Amino acid sequence: MNEFVTARRTEVANATYDPDDPDTLTFAVAKALARAKDTEPLQLQPPIGNVIDLGFAEAVLSSNATPEATPMRYVGFTYDEYEVVVFSTGEVNVYELPQQR
Repeated sequence: MNEFVTARRTEVANATYDPDDPDTLTFAVAKALARAKDTEPLQLQPPIGNVIDLGFAEAVLSSNATPEATPMRYVGFTYDEYEVVVFSTGEVNVYELPQQR
C-alpha cells in the first residue's frame, strides 16, 4: 500500500475485490462504505454512482501489462465525510476525513 496515500488518516473500513474481475469493484466499494456508515450497501445515500463513475475507476485500475511492469495505481474520491481509496491490488480503504475547524 502506498504510504503517501494513507498517511495521517484513520481507516474506518475496508474491503477487497478481485482485480481480474472488475465487476467485483462496485460491490467492494459499496460494502466498505456501508461498513463505515453502519448501514447496508443498498441503503447508501447518495448512491455511489452519483458520486463516482466506477466504470472509469475500473478502466484506470485495470491494465493488460504484467504486475511487475505496472506500478500500483489507485483512485480516490470523497463520499460524505469519508475518503475512499481503491488500489489496483484489490484493496478498498475508507478513511474519515479530518474534521473542519
